[in-house]
Amino acid sequence: MINIFELNHSLKDSAALAQSEDGLLFVDRETVIEKIPGLAGKCLEDMQALVDYLDGVFPDDVDYYMVFDGKKPTLDLEYNDGPMAMCGQSLPFETNEEFYECLDSLEWDHVRSASIHNTGVFDQMLDHADGQRVNLTPVATVRKRTKTFSRELQKTCKKSPHAYGCLFLNKLGHYDSKPVSKYYDVEYREFLERFAEDLMHLPLLGAICVEGKLVPNERAEQIRREALATLPPISRALAEGRLPVEPQEREAI
Repeated sequence: MINIFELNHSLKDSAALAQSEDGLLFVDRETVIEKIPGLAGKCLEDMQALVDYLDGVFPDDVDYYMVFDGKKPTLDLEYNDGPMAMCGQSLPFETNEEFYECLDSLEWDHVRSASIHNTGVFDQMLDHADGQRVNLTPVATVRKRTKTFSRELQKTCKKSPHAYGCLFLNKLGHYDSKPVSKYYDVEYREFLERFAEDLMHLPLLGAICVEGKLVPNERAEQIRREALATLPPISRALAEGRLPVEPQEREAI
């Protein structure tokens, strides 16, 4: 079997890590090994052999995520629990032998039951959120406080290739709070996904600019609803203000 520590060490000065984000190489069930930029030769062969082995060990409802950084590899498990989406846990190992011993000793029913137990708190949060109304400040309300910045947003979008621009306010009750502008030069679907992620910690939306034009408040509200619909349940409940969390606390979650 492949020595994952030797494989990780061989990647230390490789093009695969140099070309990856943050100098890390992420590998999971969906990774096409031969398409990893900079991965070649024996490293590619060993990585493929490792993934083939893991694919044979893991059941379909449990995913794995390996991270290689040239120093110490890690492996996380994620079990799909429906409403919570995923619950993860790390595999503890310090040597190559321990890595394979841990995999051999895994009891998948125990992994599933432990994951379900750990997601109990999230299920309670979802139960609470389901009974709450959406608590979002209307775009029109925020826009009144950000008129000057909305015009600047529009000017920037007209002068740049950005297809979409959004203006957020950090704190509604603070007039000296400087708005945050975000720009997205992507297709509409990807824009919605990125916009939704920003709404997680910037819930006060003041304006949306599409192809250099500020959209009416009603259209901005519609786009926000479309974006929120792309989030998983817990994230959506948080972004919609249906969880007992103050807006300023959202970024820390």
